[in-house]
Amino acid sequence: MKKYLLSILFIFSIIPSFAKHITGGEVIYEYLGPGSNNSKTYRITLLLFRDNTCVGCAQMPGSVSLGIFNGTVQFGQYMNVALTSTEPISVVSSPSCLTNAPQFDYSVGYYTFTTELPNNANGYTVTYQTCCRVDDITNIGSTPSVGATYVGLIPGSNTLAGGNDISARFEKGISIICANKNFLLNFSATDPNGDLLVYNFAPAFNGGAAVDAGYATPQAPPYGSVPYSVPFSGLSPLGSGASINPSTGIISGIAPPAGKYIVCVEVKSYRNGQLVATHRKDFIVTVAPCDFASSELNPVYTSCDGFTVNFQNLNNSALNLTFDWDFGDPASGPLNTSTEETPSHTYSTAGDFILTLIVNRNTPCADTATAIVKVYPGFFPALAPVPSQCKNTPIQFNDVTTAAYGTVNYWRWDFGDPASDGDTSRIRNPIYTYTAANTYLVTMIVGTSKGCRDTLSQMVTITDKPNLIITNDTLICTVDTLQLQSNFTTGNINWSPYYMISSTTAFNPLVSPDVTTTYTATYSDNFGCTATKSVKVSVVNEVTLLAANDTTICRTDSARLMLNTDALYFAWTPANLILDPTVKNPIVFPTAPTTDFNVRASISNKCFKDKTIRVSTVPYPVPLVSGDAEICFGKNAQLNASGGSIYRWSPPTYLNSTTIPNPIAIAPKRTTTYTV
Repeated sequence: MKKYLLSILFIFSIIPSFAKHITGGEVIYEYLGPGSNNSKTYRITLLLFRDNTCVGCAQMPGSVSLGIFNGTVQFGQYMNVALTSTEPISVVSSPSCLTNAPQFDYSVGYYTFTTELPNNANGYTVTYQTCCRVDDITNIGSTPSVGATYVGLIPGSNTLAGGNDISARFEKGISIICANKNFLLNFSATDPNGDLLVYNFAPAFNGGAAVDAGYATPQAPPYGSVPYSVPFSGLSPLGSGASINPSTGIISGIAPPAGKYIVCVEVKSYRNGQLVATHRKDFIVTVAPCDFASSELNPVYTSCDGFTVNFQNLNNSALNLTFDWDFGDPASGPLNTSTEETPSHTYSTAGDFILTLIVNRNTPCADTATAIVKVYPGFFPALAPVPSQCKNTPIQFNDVTTAAYGTVNYWRWDFGDPASDGDTSRIRNPIYTYTAANTYLVTMIVGTSKGCRDTLSQMVTITDKPNLIITNDTLICTVDTLQLQSNFTTGNINWSPYYMISSTTAFNPLVSPDVTTTYTATYSDNFGCTATKSVKVSVVNEVTLLAANDTTICRTDSARLMLNTDALYFAWTPANLILDPTVKNPIVFPTAPTTDFNVRASISNKCFKDKTIRVSTVPYPVPLVSGDAEICFGKNAQLNASGGSIYRWSPPTYLNSTTIPNPIAIAPKRTTTYTV
């Protein structure tokens, strides 16, 4: 029994060091002045956030262990810092008329110490690591408990601050966020130095080698990211519907489904245009399955293809019971208002209008939203086609967009060239040069002064050389003249050899060689890009034409007429009895007893031969056979057939012949059925 109790006590004694309790963290610092021996004195504070509603979670740690690193080298010993104080965190943002509201109870613990750090160029990293965040974090999927690393980055002498800096510090309030609803989350910070602050999402750090909540030897940087699960990432921790304002640190948009989400924000401090310091806060944000009534609209609605615009409340809550729309178009008379949930309105003219939506009017849960509606139809975005061109040649792109209202004044081109960081343009008709042969997707965003905007794209083919196409190898007679063809009309072309050719620089010259000759075309475009192709012109004195012998077929059957010839063109008659009278070996359908099929096989109008193939038709044979017969065993039987010229009997058993019309069955030993 004593052994059993001791085991229980031991288990309970280790639970707190492994229990989940940390919701977020931040490390701030404050330069206090010069220290001794060429050093600086700093007050450093670790802030740890705890969700007090967490079941089975450990209390705020009584002390923590922090490490200070100069790059990857530890400075001094690990710092064991006691809990200085705690304070509750209040809810600073909550929708009105909230249903199924979450119960939030958060607190923050402060761990503060003062230290002297020798002056250096790159500054210091102050690090706290723990093994365990809370379980079931949505944006890292099914990963079991994952740790956390919270850091403070103190700048060194190579920055404008020179180490004499006070870090920015984030706001600590909590916002209530409802799943799949519009929300605002305040991740703004203040900077005691008055520096300009710029915000962005960043991957949250994992716990490194931390094995428990009281991990005493935090490791040196660099630090790895927690394992985000698709579609989330460190740069999109709340999904594609949420974004952070880089100037204010306010996170907004459409919330993801209910769950817990690790969100880490970096704020960069700029002084006189130069980066001074980077500061981080990592917090597990709760998205609750709550609901609220509200009126939510896009800031601007733009119609560039008609006067009719469709509207709906972006908050689709079941708590939105009534809808009062004002389309801001008094000229439309009684049609200017609607009580439909998803109305459409046809504006009386082009212009800017103020849209107003009131939900639940004259109730405690009423809410109002306004938006601008810009109605400017007649916007027709278009790109001029770009022909296939050669690499290393300037390509002209042209926007041919038209607009009935305002002016076309916005362009953003992306030439889709992965080999270049400068493959963009903001002018209407830019020129761009590709350095590699490929097919590129070019996109252009075009807009007008009235707010119309659209995105167009087209594929542009870039080749190693011009796509020169000339006449295929061909055949002529000595009396013929042939016009060679090329697919270009601009640039320069040169044909060789200079033999029986009307011009060596014409795009489509005439040739009349009396012997087989290969002509080569060398083309160069206006940018000096060249290509070469050849065509073999074979020359004969006359058409060679051999035809199959006359033939006989069964009437109503078809036949294929065969030629052996070097002719290029064919004209068969009578055409009404031929499937295709222009092919070399046509299929014919004669019905008369005798039909002459005539063909003119030609190489040109001057060079041809004629042939005739006679096709005779005969009716299908009408078979006649003797009737069934009975004979005595051992006797012979005479079989008789007529109506044909070729016969075949089966089975051959007992027959004296199987190929004559009147065979004899010689003493058949059993009853037999014969077929002819």
